[in-house]
Amino acid sequence: MKPADLITLEALIRPAVDGQGYELVDLEWKREQGGNVLRLYIDRLSGQGYVSLDDCAKISHEVSTLLDVHEAFPGVYNLEVSSPGVNRPLKRPADFARFISQRAKVRLRPEAARPMTSAPHAEESVPRRNFLGKIKSVQNDTLRLITDDAGEVDLCISEIDKANLVYEPETPSKKLTAKAPPRNRSGPARGDRPGPDTGPKRGGSSQEPGNRH
Repeated sequence: MKPADLITLEALIRPAVDGQGYELVDLEWKREQGGNVLRLYIDRLSGQGYVSLDDCAKISHEVSTLLDVHEAFPGVYNLEVSSPGVNRPLKRPADFARFISQRAKVRLRPEAARPMTSAPHAEESVPRRNFLGKIKSVQNDTLRLITDDAGEVDLCISEIDKANLVYEPETPSKKLTAKAPPRNRSGPARGDRPGPDTGPKRGGSSQEPGNRH
């Protein structure tokens, strides 16, 4: 089975998730031991609390039906819907703006590495890609980060390779997980109820494998 086109998938899935009153944080396509996995990370809107088992199961059902209708995949794959967890990915300007004053880890793409001195009085600068600190502000594509070791730096969000929140002890760490058994496009789902909670961590997850012909 060919790798999924994540840009096309996001354009298809995001409006459906938004329409249910949630936010699509990220999505990824991976080949794992159990087969191909399409993994979605969802969140509640700001001020609405944390993602629950029911939230994940609801979006899993909605997206699974959507993918069936559009015949998005020709082969077998697993659909998993999960919360982003305490180390939530940050991808868009709105993500950073939502979490102003919280700590984040940012890694720039190799070609966007910033020349910075390795010590306060050092004369020689070295390329730097990794930054850790508190989100101060967001202006269009510019993220201002108060770093732990280099003061305030301005970074272009479009040049970020990966970024995520950094868990701190005072942040609630509850996480829930739900799984749904396999689906087959040519027949009914083999069960449609989420599985048991896997334990107390923040957020949730729902899995719904499918077989596309």
